[in-house]
Amino acid sequence: MSGANDKVSFVEIEQNVMKKTAENVSERALNAILNFIKNKYGKASVATGSAFRAYLRNSEIRYNKVKTLADLSEPRVLEGTDGIYVDVFVKYKKKKIPMTIVDNVMKISNNIVITGSGGTGKSMMMRHLFLNTHHRGEYIPVLVELRKIGDIKEENALFNLIHYCIESFDVKLNQEQFEYSLRSGKYLFLFDGLDEVKEEYREKAMQLIQEISKKYPDNGYIVSSREEGVSFHELETYTLLKACPLEKNQAIELVKKIGKNDEKIFEFANLLECELYDKHEDFASNPLLLTMMYITFIDNNMIPEHLTNFYDSAYDALYKRHDANKEGLFNREYKCKKVGEREFKDLFAYFCFQSYFSQQYEFSKEEICKYIERGIKRLNLVSSIDRPELFFDDIKDIVCLIVDEGNKYKFAHRSFQTYFAAYYTATHVTDEQQKIFLKKEMDKRHLFREDFFHMLYRLEGERFNINVLETGLEDVLNNLKNNDSPQFAFFKTAYQSLSVHNNILYRGINSAEHMDIPYERNIILLFDELYCVERHQDKVLGEKIIMLLKEQHGFFREKNEIEIEDLARIEPESKKSEILKLLYEYCEVDSLLERIGRWMSEQKRKRDSITENSAKDEMLLLL
Repeated sequence: MSGANDKVSFVEIEQNVMKKTAENVSERALNAILNFIKNKYGKASVATGSAFRAYLRNSEIRYNKVKTLADLSEPRVLEGTDGIYVDVFVKYKKKKIPMTIVDNVMKISNNIVITGSGGTGKSMMMRHLFLNTHHRGEYIPVLVELRKIGDIKEENALFNLIHYCIESFDVKLNQEQFEYSLRSGKYLFLFDGLDEVKEEYREKAMQLIQEISKKYPDNGYIVSSREEGVSFHELETYTLLKACPLEKNQAIELVKKIGKNDEKIFEFANLLECELYDKHEDFASNPLLLTMMYITFIDNNMIPEHLTNFYDSAYDALYKRHDANKEGLFNREYKCKKVGEREFKDLFAYFCFQSYFSQQYEFSKEEICKYIERGIKRLNLVSSIDRPELFFDDIKDIVCLIVDEGNKYKFAHRSFQTYFAAYYTATHVTDEQQKIFLKKEMDKRHLFREDFFHMLYRLEGERFNINVLETGLEDVLNNLKNNDSPQFAFFKTAYQSLSVHNNILYRGINSAEHMDIPYERNIILLFDELYCVERHQDKVLGEKIIMLLKEQHGFFREKNEIEIEDLARIEPESKKSEILKLLYEYCEVDSLLERIGRWMSEQKRKRDSITENSAKDEMLLLL
C-alpha cells in the first residue's frame, strides 16, 4: 500500500470515529462493561457502576493537568482549550502513523510497544491516548505507571497495580467483578515506562504484561519504553513501533503552546522556522530538549551547542528564575540560605547519583530526605543545612526539579537525574573510584547506561578515555593475545549473533538465547559509538553471506538467527574460512580492530608526552 493511500485510510478511520462519537454518548464502553457484569452479578453490580463513573471523572481531571519545564509554577491543560498537546507520529515499517486516536495503531495490533529515547514525549502521548479514548467512549482507558509496581514476585502483581491505579482516584472497586469484566474486551491498558522498572524485575514485569494480554486478548494493550537497555523478547505477541521526532511545524506549534503569548515566544518560533530547527535538529525535534532550548533562550538569549550544556543552562535558568515569571509580585526565598550555588548543585547531584544507580525513579518525601541527609554528611554541609527537609522544599518548590505526583515524588524529567548523576561522577568521584565503580556498572551483564556514559564523556573528555575506555580496551586486547584465531575471537567479543530480516543481514550484540551483554562488548560498543564513523552495510555482500549460510545443511537452513559461536561448526574448513572472511568484511571487524589499536597508541603517545613535559618542568625547577 502506498504512503498516500495509508494517509487516506487513517483519515477515514478518524472520520468514522468522529461520526460514531456524535451518534453515541461517551459512556458506550462503560455501559457495555456494566451490562457484562450485570449478567453475572445482577444488582450487586450497581456499586461497580458508580465506582467506574467516579474513576472516569476523577482520572480525567488528574491526567489533563501537566507541568512543563517551561513553567513549573502551575500545571497546564493537556487537551482542550489552551491545551499544550501536539499531535505526533509513530513509525511502523517505514510508514508514519498519526497518534491522534488509538485506532490508528490498534488496526496493526492490539498489543503494541512504543519505543523512543528520553524526552520524545512518550508519557504525554500515553496521557493523550487516555484522554482521547475516554472522551470517545470506545474503551475504558487505564493508565498504569509501571514504576509503581510492587512485589514483582507475586503472580498478581500487575493485576493488583491495575486495580490500584483505578482505586487511587478515590473509588472502591469490587475486585472480583473488575477481574471478571476484563473478559469484556472493552479496556485499553496503557502501560507507561517499562524502562523505569528496575532491571532485576523488568523481565518478570514483561512476562506479567504478556500473560494478562494473552488471558484477556480482546482488550487493547500499549506499552511505552525507552529503547536503551531494554529488550522486549518476553513480549512475544507485541508489535514494536517507534516514536517519531518532531517535524519543524510540530516543534513550532509546541513552542507556541507551552510559551506565553509575548514577543520572545514569537521571536524564538521565528528563529526555529528560519534557522534553529535545521541547525539543531537533534535538539529541536525532541520535545524535552526543545523546551530546554526555549528556556535558555528566554532567560539568556542564547542556544547551547552541546547536550550537556543544555542541561547545565536549563538548570541555571531554573535555579535563578525563582518566581520571576510571576511579573515581580513576589520572589520565594531559598530555605537553605547558607548554601552557595555550587554547593546546592553538588548536593542535588549527589541525590541524583545515588538514586540513579539505585534505579529509583519515584520517591516518598522520607526517601528523598534520607538521600539528602547522606549527601549533607558526604559533602560536609552540616553547618550549612539544619535539616534535609529544607533542601527538599527548595528543590521541589523553587528549582522545581522534583514534582509532586500525589503521595509520591519524581524528577521533573528523568534525564535531569541522568545528567546530574554524570555531573557528580565527573566532579566528585576519583580516578581510582571511577575505574572500579564504572567497570562494575558495565559488567552487570546488561546493556550499558548509554545516555549516562555519553554525558560523562562530554563532561570529562580525556579523563573518561583513561578511566573507562582505555582500561576496558586494554582488557579486550589482552584477551586476544596468544589466541590461535584473534579475528574470530574479536568477532565473538564484539557480537553475539547474526540475524536475517527481509533478506537483510544484521549483526546482534545479543540474541534470543543470550540476552546478557558482557563487559568487553559494552566497551567495544561504547568506543564504536564515540570514535567510529557511521558504517553502511553492503547489501550485495550481505545477500551473498545469507545465501552461503542457507546452503549449510540442517542447523543453518531454517534459522533466522545464528550465534557467532555456532559458525565454528561450519564444514568443510574451506567453506567456513570463506564465510568468515566475508563476515569480517561485512562487519568491518579488521577496520574496527585497527581503529582500536591506533586509538590506544595515540593514548599512549599523549601519556608519554605528558610524562616527558612533567620531567622537563621538574628539571627547570631545579635550575
